[in-house]
Amino acid sequence: MPKIRYSKNKYKPNIKFSQIIKIIIALAVIYLVFNGNVRSIIFNSLEIGKLKKEDVKLDKEFIQLNNQLEKLQANDKAYLEYLARTKYNLTKKDEIEFRFKAQK
Repeated sequence: MPKIRYSKNKYKPNIKFSQIIKIIIALAVIYLVFNGNVRSIIFNSLEIGKLKKEDVKLDKEFIQLNNQLEKLQANDKAYLEYLARTKYNLTKKDEIEFRFKAQK
């Protein structure tokens, strides 16, 4: 029976080290993208951004309401008259109110 010789080069895979590194990096990225932890981190960071915007909005509203409270507590006559006329549609005695329709 003849001896079979196997060449070492014949069965050597033709993959370079750089290709192996690229494959490993690609698999790591796929794992991170489809892993629930990374997705939850991304969604949480988006939610944090929304909450920060809402926080700024609420801070502005708080300052505005605080200013209104200070004016009401100080019995600011001009501010009280402004509120009575605009919010509650009140008029002074013997005063006639005219309302005009807005032009389109």
